[in-house]
Amino acid sequence: MKKIVKRTLIVTGLVFIPMVVFLGVRIYKTMRDIRKMIPVETKEIVKGVYSIKDSYVNMYLVKGVTHYIAFDSGNDPEHVRKEMQKLNIDPADVAAVFLTHADSDHTGGLPLFKNAAVYLPNEEEQMVDGRTPRFLFFKNSLNRKHVSLNDNEIIDVDGLKVTAILTPGHTPGSMCYLVDGRLLFIGDSMSLKSGRADIFSKAINMDSDTQRESLKKLARLTGVKGIFTAHFGVSDSFDEAFEGYKNLN
Repeated sequence: MKKIVKRTLIVTGLVFIPMVVFLGVRIYKTMRDIRKMIPVETKEIVKGVYSIKDSYVNMYLVKGVTHYIAFDSGNDPEHVRKEMQKLNIDPADVAAVFLTHADSDHTGGLPLFKNAAVYLPNEEEQMVDGRTPRFLFFKNSLNRKHVSLNDNEIIDVDGLKVTAILTPGHTPGSMCYLVDGRLLFIGDSMSLKSGRADIFSKAINMDSDTQRESLKKLARLTGVKGIFTAHFGVSDSFDEAFEGYKNLN
């Protein structure tokens, strides 16, 4: 019996210890990359476009005819509410929330927007219905009624035209949103480094090679006047940002 117990403990250790080391390294790299993130402060960036800073992440609001539409929802509802107060914007006036993907720092603020319709990329459904784990046995969730969006689908909300652009890589269903053909809300589909587009954190991405292909897709857009990322600020120079991806096949 003692031999069986000893062998069991050895086998368990051989399996468990490498997993703990792997998790520790992954957590370290994730926290290291989070510390490098540079979201913009809560403010009106350009007329009718507002950033809301929630710790290391930005969500954005765009003013429509009578209401606002949001891109992501931040992480902490109470913190987001306080930041919106600085801009005298009532969460009840947000008519729609377009989620770029289902990670909690983008969906956690949803309870604040009780009057809003919520949109989620169709390919991201697998991340919230249990089919695809975010990492090992960790899974995302979304306890909110929502509408699924497909690539190139166009939604009109309060006088604003929102075009959905599927950009997988960070997660399988990551999506960017182009408002009125001018304003591009990126989520975590890229970073900005010295004004240039680059992949997001390799430690946090689920598939960085696929994300590079998504950046090539975005580089083919025309007429974009503003790029708004969730963790790396904004750019008003689309051509400069995507110069390194424009001529790639």
